[in-house]
Amino acid sequence: MTIRKFRPQEAQTIVDLTVDTFHDVSIARQLDNLMGGHCGSTTWKDRKGDEVRSDILANPDGVLVAEEDGEVIGYITCLVDPVSRIGWVHHMGVAKAHQGEGIGRQLMEAGIEYLRREGMECCRIETTENNDVGRQFYPSVGFQEIARQIYYAMKL
Repeated sequence: MTIRKFRPQEAQTIVDLTVDTFHDVSIARQLDNLMGGHCGSTTWKDRKGDEVRSDILANPDGVLVAEEDGEVIGYITCLVDPVSRIGWVHHMGVAKAHQGEGIGRQLMEAGIEYLRREGMECCRIETTENNDVGRQFYPSVGFQEIARQIYYAMKL
């Protein structure tokens, strides 16, 4: 398994991985469920995919992939703010068939190293309370919980 910079032709693969890995923990999906299937004119999958595409456009150098036998099996998107010097791991996913193999840890280490090289002084990441894997994983790689946020929605 190799971790390397993302290639533009891999954008859809990353979007597909995102939809698969965020299925049970996505706020966008929870919103669609609350609203009876979908909210607005797009589905949660469309909105989540657009978030990842925005990460890619905002900072393509901060998108790293895990590749095995020519297949992208994981990714991480890192955003930088050169003014505040705060980096942000915005998205990370590992194909379900490869979860538990340490790929997420290697991606996170590579992402954090990227942020250090870019001059970031701290890094943030967010997760939902129902993301049991993330809530265990992020502290194991050095993150500390600083706050919780509650999301509300209503049908109009």
